Amino acid sequence: MFAARISTLSALLVLMTTGCTLADQDQLEELGTVESEGKRAGATTTSGPTCSSTTDYMADANNCGTCGNVCGSGLCYSGVCADATAGHVFAIGHGYATSNRALDKLLGNAVFMNERAPVRVLAYAGTAPATLVSGTNAAIDRQATARGRTWQRTQVTSSADVAFNLPNADVFLVYAQPQQDSTYLNYLGDEWGLYLQQFTRRGGIVVVLDTASTNAGTPEVLTRTGLMTLGGRTTLTGNAFVGVAEDAGAARMPMMFATSNSVAWAPSSWTNVINSDAGQAMVVHRAIY
Repeated sequence: MFAARISTLSALLVLMTTGCTLADQDQLEELGTVESEGKRAGATTTSGPTCSSTTDYMADANNCGTCGNVCGSGLCYSGVCADATAGHVFAIGHGYATSNRALDKLLGNAVFMNERAPVRVLAYAGTAPATLVSGTNAAIDRQATARGRTWQRTQVTSSADVAFNLPNADVFLVYAQPQQDSTYLNYLGDEWGLYLQQFTRRGGIVVVLDTASTNAGTPEVLTRTGLMTLGGRTTLTGNAFVGVAEDAGAARMPMMFATSNSVAWAPSSWTNVINSDAGQAMVVHRAIY
């Protein structure tokens, strides 16, 4: 009899406990449903960006280009954040079919000025000969190894792919284009003008290489963009030397070094980093703030 009562009481306790547990689960599920519906309705505990019909997305640094896009630099121009660091444009009078350690450093100084790991390089091949493309890539590889850096290359041949890929790049590299005529190079400048202006304004780096050819020089792609204009190109003979040692483009460079299949331009109004014996500019650098 006593054992039977114990068994009955145990069964009642199990039923009571189970009932409470099921009730609690139903309540939790109901609360979870309410909470989920609240989230779907936008009822959250934190407030999001506040924009109105008067928000100027072209100039508002807290809503630059779109609601809630905050510019780290506090500067918004034409709906694009200006980076806290300067943009840079380099014209290098070498195509990298052949190279030496000093010439490698010139390219490395430009590409690895960006501190991202890896540096994202958008490389426009166009009609560049394979020897120039592979030689340039090899020079960057050597510099990456020497500096303990890494880089990621997105290589395109169509000019239309530049605008699409540029927002996800840190460096825009143009391989030397000896097979293009000046008309087409200027056309590229017209096509890319607005995109390169925005790219450099947010801290992007543009590197244009050149080599001897019948056109006026691959940097003609920069002329129509307003980023840089160079003229009076000639084939460089003899040695080159550092013209402005304080410039970042001259970092770790020997004061004088040998050139091979290189070109130079008349002295420009920007920083003539590397010069020829005759005073021509082999590497020109422009910082854009």
